[in-house]
Amino acid sequence: MDFIVRRDDDALKLERISSCNFGTSCLSAHADKEQFQGNQKLEELHIAVEGSGALSVVVQGPSGCGKTSLLRDYLSLRGRTVGDSVMVVHLGEQIDSKVLLGTFTCTAVPGEFVWMPGLLTKCVLNGHWIVLEDIDFAPPDVISLLLPLVKTGRLNLPGYYEAVVAARDFKLFLTQRTTSTGCPEAGHMVAGLLKVLEDHSVTLTLPPHTTDDIEKVISSEYPDLETFTKQLALTVVEQGVSLRHVLKLCNRIVPQVAHGRLTSVPDMMLDLLDCFCGHLSGEKKLSKALKLSHLCGGLSQNMVEQLCFSHMPSLQSSPSTFSVGRSYIGRSCSSQSKVCYSHTQSSLSLLEAVSRCVQMAEPVLLVGETGVGKTATVSYLASVTGYKLVVMNLSQQTDSIDLLGGYKPVQMVHIVAPLKEEFEELFRATFSLKQNGHFLASVQTCVTKKQWIKLLKLMVHSVESAHKRTKRSDKNLYAKWGKLGLKLKKLRQQLLKSQTFAFTFDEGALVEAVKEGWWILLDEVNLASAESLQCLSAILEAHSNSLLFMEKPDSEPVTRHPDFRLFCCMNPSTDVGKKSLPENIRNRFTELYVEEPTSTADLSVMIQDYLKNDCPSNPLVEGIVRYWLCRVFRTICSVK
Repeated sequence: MDFIVRRDDDALKLERISSCNFGTSCLSAHADKEQFQGNQKLEELHIAVEGSGALSVVVQGPSGCGKTSLLRDYLSLRGRTVGDSVMVVHLGEQIDSKVLLGTFTCTAVPGEFVWMPGLLTKCVLNGHWIVLEDIDFAPPDVISLLLPLVKTGRLNLPGYYEAVVAARDFKLFLTQRTTSTGCPEAGHMVAGLLKVLEDHSVTLTLPPHTTDDIEKVISSEYPDLETFTKQLALTVVEQGVSLRHVLKLCNRIVPQVAHGRLTSVPDMMLDLLDCFCGHLSGEKKLSKALKLSHLCGGLSQNMVEQLCFSHMPSLQSSPSTFSVGRSYIGRSCSSQSKVCYSHTQSSLSLLEAVSRCVQMAEPVLLVGETGVGKTATVSYLASVTGYKLVVMNLSQQTDSIDLLGGYKPVQMVHIVAPLKEEFEELFRATFSLKQNGHFLASVQTCVTKKQWIKLLKLMVHSVESAHKRTKRSDKNLYAKWGKLGLKLKKLRQQLLKSQTFAFTFDEGALVEAVKEGWWILLDEVNLASAESLQCLSAILEAHSNSLLFMEKPDSEPVTRHPDFRLFCCMNPSTDVGKKSLPENIRNRFTELYVEEPTSTADLSVMIQDYLKNDCPSNPLVEGIVRYWLCRVFRTICSVK
């Protein structure tokens, strides 16, 4: 290692470990330092990046100390955007090295496979920057492939004799969690590899946030919450609440603050319950809510208990909006719900919490046992607001192709049909239809008889003639014919391999939802593989407006539609065979625990709604309720 960043008396020092020639990198560090003045952490990171000449930088610290935020702010000041000159990858225990290095994938031409470089390989070749989040959670093989890169600046690819030399501007950023004692959270299996990685990198250690640090963050982001800043900062330090969740609460309550005072104390308490206590249930939820109630001006215990367990919001609907309690959503279209959804106290309370998340564009994670109404709540909300909902059931067999898309075999007619439509549209704009009626009839005959080679020759001949005619007269039309010519060249390659079928890229449900502004519900998300969960990382970042997927060789970032919403459901990880979500993904959701209904009143309303066509009598409803409660309590007793 050339240099290591250490903190001494709140000042940054670069301790020389071995001889090193700074060269021009030190000059650039001083030249650009002015834009980072006023922020000590950014100055330290800038010196670590530019002043040491090292290829990689490790930013370590306890969970919630601001590692990701620091890197995001630094990249923004350096003029680098995620998806363009910066790639961000969230690592996990089951991530495959091919995501970073690359793999062979099929193309539209049958039997043809091309090497598709991974995210790390692309950055090494192009001189881009890459951020690998939570390196301590990565498997040993992923950490091992980084060692030659940080030592020698060369990346070894499987199957290639020569290593890939890193471009001059390439930088590797790693984030690592540490415990309160400063030791890495990683297990013994990867601790040794991480030590070697740190020895050849510049290490920047961030301490836990102090109250003053948190106050500065909240004040800079939400200046209107000046009267609440001190209390919110103390909540993070004393109650162990994540800073990410505090900022989420601030974003919610800003519209509720007028002249330094809350316009609705109960609404703030409900938002606080969603952000800080939504993942809890029963007495644990109430206990934590009482500890945090001072943020709302010290509500009484009865009031807090009522908001936790007895709050029943009102439901209102108009042609343009749909509101439940404190939340409201603009309707995509006016429609009547076709989903049977009982308006009980527990269901309306859950509906309000989910609607509030939709209103604030927060990803939602619903946790609860099977059949408690997780999917039904989201389906009903999508139905009454007119948004299209796509539901996917995930499992260990779910591949990232199902979410993002991939190449699939199709009949040749499905490849030719859109090309023919594009060809005819351009032909009508360029040539006379009366003079070329016989030619267009020949084109249609080739399609009917599936004479693809002859059809290709006719269209290529037209492209050549159109180029001569439009080269000087219409540049826009000339460019469109040029794009069609490239597509026909690709079609020719496909026909040389097979004239009956070909491969085409079929976009996955997640990509379609992001582009079109649909809502997507991923059920049993905790059963999905690491590759599938990796697809969600960019979407869960509130600052990311695009999704980059690498299954397509010529892929480009997909712009996120403002109406897109993400919902995930899972059973508690305490069940047999169920695993929990990785922490770095789970804490980016607004998590809501859905309890099983046990109220006699709620169960009676639910049974009457579902059996309304059969006109159930009161004794029948009461009997079903008693039977259900008996089964529930018997199960609880047997478990105990």
